[in-house]
Order: sequence, then structure tokens, then C-alpha cells
Amino acid sequence: MTPVMALDIGQKKTGVALTDSLEMIARPCTVLYHKEPYQLLEQVIILIREKKVDTIVVGVPYGNEGELTEQADFVLQMSRFLQKRMSKDIQWVFQEEILSTHEAWQRLLESGAGRKKRRQPMDKFAAVQILQRYLSKREVK
Repeated sequence: MTPVMALDIGQKKTGVALTDSLEMIARPCTVLYHKEPYQLLEQVIILIREKKVDTIVVGVPYGNEGELTEQADFVLQMSRFLQKRMSKDIQWVFQEEILSTHEAWQRLLESGAGRKKRRQPMDKFAAVQILQRYLSKREVK
């Protein structure tokens, strides 16, 4: 099996998480910094090739009532930009991600993570939450 990648896409940085080869455990990978879409595209393509990913899960921050927020619209536009320029063999999945950053912060605190770890950008840990939701949802089916 190949790992599944999750993206927590932001305006200037994107968190990345990956599953293990059995697609059971989500782990933080990295944070990609970008000023424009092509920078993100290049970095994601490198990771896809390096990690041999064939599925990308993108967190979409819909509003509390399921409405399309400004950030959700941005994420969907950026995802479409990436999709159009990548291999058609990549499967794209969109996962609701309300409060993923907040949940990631809570889990770090609960785990007793030291100050140094808590200072890291939360984006990759939010991507773990997105990926974990996807894996949990997939298990239920």
C-alpha cells in the first residue's frame, strides 16, 4: 500500500501529514511555505514522488452550519489549481476540517509536549487531524 497524504492548505503555509504504509496511522510530515500557487505545486509534487503517494486528502474548513467560508473557498480554488496540474492518477478526497488546528493544539497539550514542540507551526499537526478523520471515516464503511 502507498501512504495517503493530507494537506491543511493555508494562504502562506500548508501542513502535510502522511499515513504509514499500512494506511492506519497518521503522522505529521512537514510545513510547506509558499507565496504563490506554483510554489506549493512544486513542493507537493516533490513530496508525492518522494513518498509515492496516490491519494491526497484536503481539509476544507466549512462553517459551523456547513456553509462555504472564505477560507473554504480559497482551499477549494487552490485544490482545483493543484489537481489540474498533477497526474490524473492521484485521487483527491475532500474532508471537512472544522477546528482541526484547535484539536491539534489540544492533543499536543494533553500529550505533555514540551514548549519547543508546541512552538512549531500547527499546520502539520492539523493535517494529522484531517487525515485521522479520513481514516476513521473510511474504517466505518
